[in-house]
Amino acid sequence: MTAPASSADSRAKPVRITVDLAPADYQALNRWLAKAAVELDQPFSRMTQARALRAMIRATAADDVVNDVVLDLLRREHEREAEPDDFVQDRHADLDPNADEAEL
Repeated sequence: MTAPASSADSRAKPVRITVDLAPADYQALNRWLAKAAVELDQPFSRMTQARALRAMIRATAADDVVNDVVLDLLRREHEREAEPDDFVQDRHADLDPNADEAEL
């Protein structure tokens, strides 16, 4: 097993990630960047998506309130996406593949 990289190594060689965003999330990020540029009195060109995401990661890691908000969003997203297997099976259990469509 390789030893973990030191903090100095992490700063010297950034790790690239790719994130797929829904169009609405992409638009929300760009609207937020525009508002942040105005709030900070900085040119919009300096408000890169990478810079914003790095700041959001640091805020989530450093602030319990921000962390709790993010966890709550993830929890609610998971609940919307997750459908118990039992529910899926029960939902289709009453359907008879041989039944006449009028009976369904």
